[in-house]
Amino acid sequence: MICRVEVFSSPGEISGSFSSCFVVDMLRATTQMSVFFELGGLNAILSGTVEEARELRDRLGEGWSLWGERGGVAPVGFDGGNSPRELMGAPKDRRLRIIMTTTNGTNAILKAIEVSNRVYPFCMRNLGAAAALMAREAGALAVLCAGHEGAESYEDVVAAGALLDRLIDIRGGSDVDLSASALRAIEEYRGIRGDLMGAILKRSSHAMFLADMGFLGDIEEACNVDVCDLLVEARRFGEAFAELHRGM
Repeated sequence: MICRVEVFSSPGEISGSFSSCFVVDMLRATTQMSVFFELGGLNAILSGTVEEARELRDRLGEGWSLWGERGGVAPVGFDGGNSPRELMGAPKDRRLRIIMTTTNGTNAILKAIEVSNRVYPFCMRNLGAAAALMAREAGALAVLCAGHEGAESYEDVVAAGALLDRLIDIRGGSDVDLSASALRAIEEYRGIRGDLMGAILKRSSHAMFLADMGFLGDIEEACNVDVCDLLVEARRFGEAFAELHRGM
């Protein structure tokens, strides 16, 4: 059961057709998704734009809350931002059913749905669960990094490398065909795995931006490894949205 894995450093780079795609936006969307379901969240719908998110909430009703960001902060009228730690402290009724839109992560997932049969958001918090699922896959697989505003984001490449490092541990290297981009991601991760947060704060311009805005706690949360065993699947929801389904 051979699989070939390619890593794409931003949604604009991905092309082809894949049996499965694993999407990471470590800072912070896929980390917040992990926290959402760990806290008992029931339904999460992903939107590509703020306007579509607001319109959908108006249609679905007040039982839904709006979460996300533009420029790192919650848009006007949203119930919360793209902050895992903020979500942890939110009232329960505001974190059960959410509509989420972010600059990078939600759009990366929507892009992945266009080119892959199955799409799985992951982060460092649920790394083991993602690796275990990937180890059961065959055929053409992709790891899509959300990046930052269309460019590569260091921490996402590191997270992709961490996932593939685990894959090799589980399956061995003989039946895993890694692209050059996949090998580079593994090398990036192996070079810093003893100091994940320190390296990200030093080398990621996005992490520096978030730290300066007061979101150091979110970076700490994003660097927690294997604290959650939940993995969800993203599926198309109507023409413009995606919905996350738990139970993986």
